[in-house]
Amino acid sequence: MVQGKVEDGQPVGYWEWYRLDGTIKRSGHFNAGEAVGEWITYDQKGGVYKVTHRG
Repeated sequence: MVQGKVEDGQPVGYWEWYRLDGTIKRSGHFNAGEAVGEWITYDQKGGVYKVTHRG
């Protein structure tokens, strides 16, 4: 499952991706369709696994 907002066909704002079991997998922000800022990847239990900074 994915949660986020689309404007003019582009992802914008905060987005979250979830595994089939409902735990969060990844989260991050988009600006006009481009990944920006801090992106977090989560482990199987929902704890922070990795943090990536995008332009």
